[in-house]
This record gives sequence, C-alpha cells and structure tokens, in this order.
Amino acid sequence: SGKHSPSIETLRKYAHALGKRLEVHLVS
Repeated sequence: SGKHSPSIETLRKYAHALGKRLEVHLVS
C-alpha cells in the first residue's frame, strides 16, 4: 500500500484547481 493511486492524485489536482476557481469566483 505504498503506491500512489492515480485516481487519488487526479482527484487532489482537480480539487485544488476547483478550489482556486471557486476562490476567484467568490472574490469577483
């Protein structure tokens, strides 16, 4: 269980990008 799951990695990336977009949307 030491391998990184691609799905988790993608999810984290997606969540990060979504968070940024949400922040910008809230600030606007």
